[in-house]
Amino acid sequence: MFDQVGGRQHIARAMTQKVSAALQRLPIEAPVPVEFLTHYIVGAVLQLLDWWLANDKPYNIEEMEIMLYKILRNGLPGIAGLQFIKGS
Repeated sequence: MFDQVGGRQHIARAMTQKVSAALQRLPIEAPVPVEFLTHYIVGAVLQLLDWWLANDKPYNIEEMEIMLYKILRNGLPGIAGLQFIKGS
């Protein structure tokens, strides 16, 4: 489906709806608008899928799930071991 005409757009729309709904249910207020965060997450995941498929799936699906979860759970700075000064 990902390679079919319109397949990527269909997946993007479905993911955008699900991610946005999940973020809106959180009991906290995000430091950026939900719409911004939704598109950031969906865009990153779709690019990872593009890369994964184009490179003959160098990791199995379980490994991909674990790595993506780590990034989403810890944030990019946390997973990369970066530290930022507040306000930077």
